[in-house]
Amino acid sequence: MIALPNPIFATYQNAGVRAFDISNQFAPKEVGSLVPPQPVSLADTRPNRACVIQSADVFVDAAGLIYATDYNAGLYIVEFNG
Repeated sequence: MIALPNPIFATYQNAGVRAFDISNQFAPKEVGSLVPPQPVSLADTRPNRACVIQSADVFVDAAGLIYATDYNAGLYIVEFNG
């Protein structure tokens, strides 16, 4: 795992999870991303819903593992490698 001094992680619904280096808070840099594949089926049972990812939450534990939820596809557990 690459240690960045000030990493921050964010979700962007259908754009997945993004990692940013905010060492310079005036010029953050995107340094990684996870865009899950299109789900096979949807948890959303409403009719006529698009079959797309919906990344909703991200949590990073002390060991550096990233837990990202997608309310159409489930939970992804990944490690950021830069």
